[in-house]
Amino acid sequence: MPILVDLLQHGIEVYVLRRPTALSGFKAMLERRYNKKKNKGKQDGNNNDNNGIKIPRKNDFVDAVALAFTWPKFHRKVDIPYLICWRAMNRWRRSYMLYYKVHQMLSEDEDELPVVTLHEDRLIEKAREFVDTVEMHYPKIRRVFERVRIPPDDVIAQALCAEIVLEVYHIPKKSDVLRKAGIGIQSVPKKVRKKREEVEKTENRPKRKVFQYDGKLLFAANQLAVKLFHLNPKREPDKVMLKTKKLLEEVWRFSKRYIRATEKEAGDGESGRVGEALGCPAPLD
Repeated sequence: MPILVDLLQHGIEVYVLRRPTALSGFKAMLERRYNKKKNKGKQDGNNNDNNGIKIPRKNDFVDAVALAFTWPKFHRKVDIPYLICWRAMNRWRRSYMLYYKVHQMLSEDEDELPVVTLHEDRLIEKAREFVDTVEMHYPKIRRVFERVRIPPDDVIAQALCAEIVLEVYHIPKKSDVLRKAGIGIQSVPKKVRKKREEVEKTENRPKRKVFQYDGKLLFAANQLAVKLFHLNPKREPDKVMLKTKKLLEEVWRFSKRYIRATEKEAGDGESGRVGEALGCPAPLD
């Protein structure tokens, strides 16, 4: 993260990959297209090269070159304020996750004299630091808090909402937001998944691709829904998920209205592949 800030301070545009699987998917697509052309050449009588290509899966140089030509929809231009808020969010997330896990263990422990004492006031301080940092760079986030009906004195709920805003305000479609959080994706039971993996090993089948969603985004939205609507996750799991979906949609809509609109007015300049910006044509077009 500090390296990205240094690059931005020196006037270099920085783009991040929105989806982790985009790079591996792009390299697999290159292999298919190139090898398909080779096979077609063999059928036409052009047999100069009998071997296709195999792009290394883990190679920093190859990844850097391929990354420059990945599809523009998977790129996102970032700026210094966003990176500063992202670092603050990571610190807040570590504090809240630690507090949550210890709180869960203590609630299940029947010992009247626990060995660990939770200090909610310290967690509130961490939440306030994070919210103040985000508000410093995105002042209109207070409008999002108001529209989602978060009480002005509930700093922890504001921090959870700020997490969601930073994760989703740049996403153009509501369906993509829900997909990012894994909402609406049919989950496979653990027993069924293990049985499939055993069959795939014995029959030498290619391993099924597992859908990867943003668990931290879903967790923040889930916790915010439980907090705002006073729900019990164990007794009302269906209601919690329903409220989580509705809340995620609302936060996305209002953050897009107040935060993204402000960025567009300022001009964020997102366009094209990085390779195209450097004057390099895309391969195999």
